Parts: sequence; structure tokens; C-alpha cells
Amino acid sequence: MGDLNGQPAPDQIFSTDWDYAVNEPRYTFQAGTSQAAPQVSALAALLLSKGVTTGPADTEQRMFGTATDLGAKGRDHFFGYGMINPAAALKAPAVSSGFGFSLQADDGRAYQPALNAEGRFTAYLGSGNYTVRAGRDRNGNALPGEAGETPVQASATLSEQKPEVTLPTLQVPEPWPEQFLSLCWRWGGFPGCPRPISGTCITIGP
Repeated sequence: MGDLNGQPAPDQIFSTDWDYAVNEPRYTFQAGTSQAAPQVSALAALLLSKGVTTGPADTEQRMFGTATDLGAKGRDHFFGYGMINPAAALKAPAVSSGFGFSLQADDGRAYQPALNAEGRFTAYLGSGNYTVRAGRDRNGNALPGEAGETPVQASATLSEQKPEVTLPTLQVPEPWPEQFLSLCWRWGGFPGCPRPISGTCITIGP
């Protein structure tokens, strides 16, 4: 989920459409290859025009290699190689230096729970495979830990038979070279701040 003018909105492309009921144009949220193709084509054109790549093969590999992995680890049936990352593909300079984290399920659902003053959060998650990714957000797109953003990540499977998982300590190499992020995952929790913190209790949803 995202937001539009402060209101919850699906994580899709806000695009033009036609309202046949009243026979006039409108804006609506859409998803699919019709929405993805223009963006991928635009990135391919930028890579070629800027001289980052020189032909179809290396352009494709550049986009694959810098994409933000979604869903199950690696290439998968639903998300392919993931979401294109133009900033990483074009080697664009950093525009921010913030730290952040994301919590993502293998089916593509992403969670961004609010952290309290101690860097903890409470969420309700169903059974499944989850990945916590932390790192810098150099391109300012609110997706920290992408290619070129010193990503660190850990995964775990939650189920009624395995109600508690402790993840290994992850180290974000910069800007805190001696700083460790303590990841203790009880029902999928992650302390997302640049200091050692204990885990948080997460109650599994129905």
C-alpha cells in the first residue's frame, strides 16, 4: 500500500483511463505489463543514450543486475528479477543519506510499520516467508537497501509450528562502521534504527 494525497492507495501506477459509463477520461490505478513496459523502455533508452550500455544484451543484464528483488529470493514467477532501479542502473549520485528498513513477504506484500522511540514496532503477520532488508536510501525513493545502498538482509519463516525466530546480527557498513543492528524476530519483528535494539513481540494474524 502507498498513499495519494494523504489517503491510502494501492501500490500501482496512477494512469489515465476511460470511464465508459459516462464516456469521459479519468485517472485510475492500474497494474500489469502495460504499465511496466513504458518504464522499462524508458530506462533502457536512458542507459543507451548515456553510454552506460551499448546494446540489447548488456542493457538487459544491467537492468537485471541492479533491480530490487521482490517476492521470493532471486528470479521468480510472479516478479521476475524484481523492480527496476534507475538510480543504480545509471550510477546516479546519491541524493540522500537516510537509513531505513523494509519487511517483505514472499508473495510481494510489503510492510512498513512505524517505529517507537526505542526502535521497535508491533505488527500482525500471517504464516509465510519474510525478508527484512536494511540499508541506506541514497536515491531517496523510500526503498532502503537496494543495489548500491549497502544492503543487509535476513529471512525467516513464520508458522504456528515455529512461532519464534531469532535472526543473526546484521551490520550496516556505513555510516556506522562499528554499529550493529540487533535483529531479534519474534513473530517477524525488526528493530529498524541505527543502534543495537532487542526484538519486538509480533502476534500472528488469522
